[in-house]
Amino acid sequence: PVTVRQASFLRIARQAEVPLALPSGGLPGKGGGEIGLSPQLSTPPPGLRRFFSEYPFSCLEQKASVAVGLGDEKRWQALLADLPVYLDADGLARYFPGLEAGDVVLTACLLDLSALSGFSLPAEIKERMAQGLTAFVEGRILRQSWSPTNDLLVRKLLALEALTRQGQSPTKVAAALKVEPLRLVTSALIDWYLVVKRLPQLPQREKKLAAVEQELRNRLSYSGTRLVFASERSDNWWWLMVNGDSNAFRLIEAMLDNPGWRDDIPRLLVGALERQARGHWQTTTANAWATLVLQAFGRQFERESVTGVTLARLGESSAEFQWRNDNQERKDDPSPLLSSSLNLPWPPEQEGVLALDHQGAGQPWATVQSLAAVPIVTATAAGYRVSRTVTPLQERVVGKTHRGDLWRVTISVEADQDASWVVLSDPVPAGAKILGDGDGRDSRLAVSAEDRRNRRLWPSFVERNFGFFRAYYEMVPKGHFQIDYTVRINNPGEFSLPPTRVEAMYAPDIFGEAPNGKVVVEN
Repeated sequence: PVTVRQASFLRIARQAEVPLALPSGGLPGKGGGEIGLSPQLSTPPPGLRRFFSEYPFSCLEQKASVAVGLGDEKRWQALLADLPVYLDADGLARYFPGLEAGDVVLTACLLDLSALSGFSLPAEIKERMAQGLTAFVEGRILRQSWSPTNDLLVRKLLALEALTRQGQSPTKVAAALKVEPLRLVTSALIDWYLVVKRLPQLPQREKKLAAVEQELRNRLSYSGTRLVFASERSDNWWWLMVNGDSNAFRLIEAMLDNPGWRDDIPRLLVGALERQARGHWQTTTANAWATLVLQAFGRQFERESVTGVTLARLGESSAEFQWRNDNQERKDDPSPLLSSSLNLPWPPEQEGVLALDHQGAGQPWATVQSLAAVPIVTATAAGYRVSRTVTPLQERVVGKTHRGDLWRVTISVEADQDASWVVLSDPVPAGAKILGDGDGRDSRLAVSAEDRRNRRLWPSFVERNFGFFRAYYEMVPKGHFQIDYTVRINNPGEFSLPPTRVEAMYAPDIFGEAPNGKVVVEN
């Protein structure tokens, strides 16, 4: 597939040049340079739409983040239709239906996304979720979730933040907590700031507010214009769906209405935008926060207009964009992810320079992306080593694949560390049928010999579609595990399969992938 290989972010004052070349191994005739133009800093980059539009995984948080990130009311309504089956008896949301218990972090995340995006939750469901969080912070229910450290205080602060955003006032619970700002990770420090700010009756409120603001300022740092935190190495609590990217945007959202931070907000936003990699941020939650915060920043801070024409040239190809005088959003596109894109094909020469020029008033922002289709030819191990074995169960001709043949696919994984919410994704030839979901085209006999004894781990949820087999694990300990599945080949043709991949969904830099060769299926 064509993917984003590199991305850069700049402002076009008059003329600018960006080195841009087809990546090594990239297939000719596919991809090119994409230049996303916007009059305002707050316009989300085009890579954000691509990230959400192409995002493959499907837990409850990811469905919600995609709906919010795309501003897609239909996706949100589809989520709401299924939401009752995701809630446990205490009102806490589960990542997948059928799991035994709901999760405090996920429940708080859904309440926050709903409140900030304007996508409402039914009153009854919202009340049940709030009651579940209240019972947790008051100690009336417990939730044992995997964690590499004692994170109970951090979870309670996260839940309290979501409750206070809903207008509740759990002052007694907040006052009873022993909070030392210096010892908190940055995500919890932001939560504690918001809780203190929203509880006017909290004892010693002004003193606590000043202490937490000062600690937040102490942690701010910049690498060039890129925003970082002094405590960044210890802030990546991915099992709670937080990292430096989400912290950057959550800090901006927390301080948007704080007069003492008003002069800092534009620089913070530029610094947060500089944290992009390949046109977006690392996780679904970080990208959802980025979308919402950019919208809020634009409403409050930006009024600048751009007029004239922006020109782009790459090799012998060129394109231009004519800015309208009013710079109003297009009426035919309800999405908040609005930017104007120019696309240029790769030049014949191996290396090129993208030349940008703006002729007119204002200084538009540009996100330049290198798009290419680069086949993976060697395995990559960055925390996981994965291998794939295909055993024919039913062959019309030995050594060849025909329509109607059955495969047993075995995926073996070696994990270097413990991790929560890990997904294994394995491709199948287009149109193939993965057996085991029990529909009318299934075969109990074919799946009865799957080697379930050697799995070691059982997935929390399995997804079967016409492109991929996916297994989601709530927790994967260090060591070896494997899983197998059965697939019937249905369509003839020549299929180029993407790699088999395993990754920690909320720490996607921990992953492993192995290339897959072409599959030729005869009729």
